[in-house]
Amino acid sequence: METRRDRPDRSGVVVGLVLLLLVSSAAVAVAGSGGPTLAASAASSTSSPLPTRTAEAAPALGELAAPWAAIPRAPAPSSGARAVPAGVAPQGGSFLPPVSVAVGATPWLTLYDPADGDDYVLNSGSANVTILNNTSYVATVDLGYAPESAVFDDSNRCVYVAGLDSWNVSVICGTSIFTTIDVGGWVSALAYDPPTYAVYVVDYEFDNVTSWYGDEFLASTHVGTEPFGAAYDPFNGHVYVTNYGSSNVSILNGSVVAGTVRTGAGPLTPYPDPGNGYVYVPCYNSSNISVVDSLTHAVTLTVGSLPYYATYDPATEEMYFSNVASGYLSVLDGLEVVGSVYVGVTPYGATYDPTNGYVYVAGGGDDEVAVVNGTTVLGTIPAGTTAFNATYDPGNGFVYVTNLASNNVTVLNAAQHSVTVPPSGDNLPTHATWSLVVGGHTTVGTKGSSASLSVPNGTYEYFVRGPKGYVVSDLAPVGNLTVSGTTVTANGEPVSAAVFTPGQTTGTIFSRSGLPKGTPTCVVFEGEKVCVTKGTVSITNLTPATYQYSVAPLPGYSETVKVDGVAAPTSGWLTLTEKHATISVKYTPVTYALGFSETGLASGKAWTVKIKGELSGHPFAESRSSKTASISFSVPNGSFSYTVEHVKGYAWAGNGTVTVDGGPVSVPVTFAPAPAALSDRMVPVPPAAPGFDSPTLPAREPARAAPG
Repeated sequence: METRRDRPDRSGVVVGLVLLLLVSSAAVAVAGSGGPTLAASAASSTSSPLPTRTAEAAPALGELAAPWAAIPRAPAPSSGARAVPAGVAPQGGSFLPPVSVAVGATPWLTLYDPADGDDYVLNSGSANVTILNNTSYVATVDLGYAPESAVFDDSNRCVYVAGLDSWNVSVICGTSIFTTIDVGGWVSALAYDPPTYAVYVVDYEFDNVTSWYGDEFLASTHVGTEPFGAAYDPFNGHVYVTNYGSSNVSILNGSVVAGTVRTGAGPLTPYPDPGNGYVYVPCYNSSNISVVDSLTHAVTLTVGSLPYYATYDPATEEMYFSNVASGYLSVLDGLEVVGSVYVGVTPYGATYDPTNGYVYVAGGGDDEVAVVNGTTVLGTIPAGTTAFNATYDPGNGFVYVTNLASNNVTVLNAAQHSVTVPPSGDNLPTHATWSLVVGGHTTVGTKGSSASLSVPNGTYEYFVRGPKGYVVSDLAPVGNLTVSGTTVTANGEPVSAAVFTPGQTTGTIFSRSGLPKGTPTCVVFEGEKVCVTKGTVSITNLTPATYQYSVAPLPGYSETVKVDGVAAPTSGWLTLTEKHATISVKYTPVTYALGFSETGLASGKAWTVKIKGELSGHPFAESRSSKTASISFSVPNGSFSYTVEHVKGYAWAGNGTVTVDGGPVSVPVTFAPAPAALSDRMVPVPPAAPGFDSPTLPAREPARAAPG
């Protein structure tokens, strides 16, 4: 008799992140776990039937089972989409300031329904779904369980909702539950396959995935241990299922497992990149990203601590990953990490807004949303308590942010407003320039001219610089700029003008050490990111004041920061007088234990291991010996070759290559006694030099026949 796994601990939002579920804008999918394959007879559906479908045949996909071949598609509802209410303009109009909309308890995520333009809010704490149209309440649908994943099925214009505490999938059409599907185990994720109109249901409890068309059972597929998340990849038509317990990904072509790829420890929700065909898998327990580039292979990328949520930017074809424990957003392009930007304490869900090209990141620890352009934080927008997930609605151009602890949704609009700061007086010399920096954006003015730029509603850090020999008075040189429609205030006061008067300007110098030549490192100075690949860089023409800085972390290194030779934190405040200050950063590789454990040697017998690799961009080699069963080295991330030296009386234990990636690694070494006739001649075989034949061991004598 099969036994059910214990239900996961759901006592805390942050503590239980490994078992929590999320639908992001990059992949309509969530999380999971598993067990034995579910028989077709165990799946059933109840309640009223789905809307009648037409007889139009759906396309087949790859190696799909027979029931998939004739899936009809439903017509769109004749009523069409709802009209946009008065006062809330559609995309491109005059937008209202952000608003707060009350919903159910612990709103988890939102899902956009293109059939009628509604947004479904999954309320985990109150076991129901709140339906919104723009910022207006439409209806509440009671479920009886905590909803945490959802997908939209365009074949019947219905929304499928599931939760890990239930064995059911509720099919909501409009504002009513049309049917409830009993899948037999705890549901951890849903994924939708548009070409075949199939909904994939990931079973946390029994290690399988069932597929459904409407409420009709299609197939059951056994996958890895504890399947956590799922996503459809439009690039190749496969469905990717991450298996948290077995640290791999099952790649489904219809109901067939086309491949299984090993990943880092604890893979979570997969995120397909439709631009390059890669699938990015955040690995929660190893703090890295496994990039699946084939049916059998994955590449490992090191990012921040505890990567989880992601969104895709189609304009730059880059993937953004929020790192829950380190506060940074990692930017990935293909098989490279091309940037990192600090977005605040505990960044959670993120979404891309095509109307302005910005990424919105919900930061639960800061109760706000960071607005990111590339690798620059333009500013932050206040949200509710524990802002958790952000979702873009393409129907109205709004961004919906769920707030776990305040039981509401913050609705943001992306309208940009102009910020203009004119100079005051004509005392600037001819051709002199000055600059205004708002949220990392810089605009330049000249003598007698204004400096202006356009940003969305929100609060931003700003500072004003230069020109050399002229300090800013009247308007503070640094502070917070708040934009709300056409109203712009600086530090709570209306923005008027920047007054420049003759005075001693100052600056700071950013220097670094301990890195390989050409490695880029950055410091964020009052919202402006300044990077250097070698030597130093100066930030000049500053009015003496107190400025905020932050040293961007570099994966695989720890940072030691000093300001004018005195130890300082990696982020803080720098008070500048008329004398320049120096921010120096020394980078030290983070090392991990690379251990070798032997078996087979006699007690007290000495043995030796040699390793070769790179340290801070320079080659290094190290050799260690021991009379115990273990030898250990401290090494940074990277690949290392090793050689176990010959021990007299034993066959050579060999050599190889080992990769260290964010944690300790142990390599087993087995010694076996060598035959007496060969023990004195058994030596390691070195690799062949170019142009020479490989050396070989002495030939064995032919075996003699045993005495008759």
